[in-house]
Amino acid sequence: MRQIFLTRMPSPPLKSTVQSQSGVVRIVEAQVRPLIAAIPRFIQIGVPSAALKADGSITAWGVPGFGGTGAPADSGYTKIYSTEDAFAALKADGSITAWGNPYTGGIGAPSGKGYTKIYSSGYAFAALKADGSITAWGRSGGGGLGAPDDSGYTKIYSTRNAFTAVKADGSVTAWGGSDANDTVKVNEDTMPESIATSD
Repeated sequence: MRQIFLTRMPSPPLKSTVQSQSGVVRIVEAQVRPLIAAIPRFIQIGVPSAALKADGSITAWGVPGFGGTGAPADSGYTKIYSTEDAFAALKADGSITAWGNPYTGGIGAPSGKGYTKIYSSGYAFAALKADGSITAWGRSGGGGLGAPDDSGYTKIYSTRNAFTAVKADGSVTAWGGSDANDTVKVNEDTMPESIATSD
């Protein structure tokens, strides 16, 4: 069996002088095609983008209906994640705020606290809690529906349309789209005892 892995290349980062002058810690761009090319490299027009500042506040710009507007006005956020045209931001207390296209995760984020990480497919988000439970939202065919109801998961992997969650004991649960690019076949004889990744 032949396996092919595809990765999306990130957009070029902001120049360090721009980052230090504005207090920006991280820039996240939604994965839509730009309407206008980068002019110069650190400015993208037409692509929804969001910047996380050192104080945990967020600034967003770009296409309004796809995350360019609607970013939270408060602070305390630690990380921003994106689908193709929506964003989700995680606070230090584990609460989540989402904005952008409602069909790809811009609405529907969980209201509770205690989430430790958010994962994204092209069209949905999946948030992992400290107890290993998962909440997903976004387009149903992109993994927004069908997340497991139990707990004990330690890591989530994603494709463009689906998620796969792994428990500490190696058991796997998958949900989301099942088109040709998202089908994963697992052979129990060749399943690794552990999966190591870097975040």
